[in-house]
Amino acid sequence: MAKALKPTDHPWKEALELALADFFALLFPDIGAQLDFSKPPRFLDAELKQVAPDALVGPLHADRLVSVKALSGGERWVYTHIEVQSQKDPSFEERMFGYHARIWDRYRRPITSLAVLGDPHREWRPDQFYMEQFGCRTLFEFPVVKLLDLDVERLLVEAPTNLFSVVVAAHRAAQGTKGNERRRVKFALAKRLYEMGLNEEEVRERFRFLEWMIGLSAEENRAFRSELTAYEEERKMPYVTSFERI
Repeated sequence: MAKALKPTDHPWKEALELALADFFALLFPDIGAQLDFSKPPRFLDAELKQVAPDALVGPLHADRLVSVKALSGGERWVYTHIEVQSQKDPSFEERMFGYHARIWDRYRRPITSLAVLGDPHREWRPDQFYMEQFGCRTLFEFPVVKLLDLDVERLLVEAPTNLFSVVVAAHRAAQGTKGNERRRVKFALAKRLYEMGLNEEEVRERFRFLEWMIGLSAEENRAFRSELTAYEEERKMPYVTSFERI
C-alpha cells in the first residue's frame, strides 16, 4: 500500500525517499551511474538538523542529506546533500557553501552538493560561491538542474515509469497555471498516469503527488473529481476513486 503522507512533509523530500534512484537517473544521470542503488540509501535528516539547524523543510525549499553506496571503491559510501529551491534567493550560494562546510566538518569525508532550481526565473542560475580577501580565495562549485530547462512532455514519454517525471511535471504545472487552466492541466496529467503502462499501485502513488503539488479551489476540485470519476468509469480502471472510497 502507498505510504501515507504527513502534513509537514515536502513533496520533493517524500519523493527522494521513495525513489532516490529515479531522481538521479532523471536529473543527475552521470552521478547516478556511479552509485549502487541495490543497497538501501541512508537518509541522515537528524544529522543534517544537527549540523545545519536552519535547513528546515518549507513550502519553497527542501533539504536532504543521504549516504549512497558507490559502485567503485569497495564499501565506499558517498555523502550527498540535495537542496530543492523553488524561489529566487540572493543568499542561496552562500547557504549551499555553508551546509557543505558544516557537513564536511562533521564527517571529514567528501561531500557532493546538488541543487534543483524549481523557481520561475529563467535567468537565475546560481552554481558557485566565491570569496576572496588578501590573497585567500575560496571557490565552491556545485551541479545544478534548472527545472525550466526540462522538456516535461519528453520526460513523460521517455521515462514513463520514473516517479520524478511526474513530480517535475506536477511542479511545473503548479508553478505556471491557476484557476480552471490548472484543473485542465492536472486532469491531463492524471489521464497520462493511465496511459503510461503503470500498474495500479504506481498510478495511485503518482496521483498522490499530483494531489499534493497541484492544489485546486473547492469548486475546481469538485469539477476535477467529477471528470476523473467519469474517465475511470469509461476505462473501467477505478484505481484512484475506488481506493479513496475504501
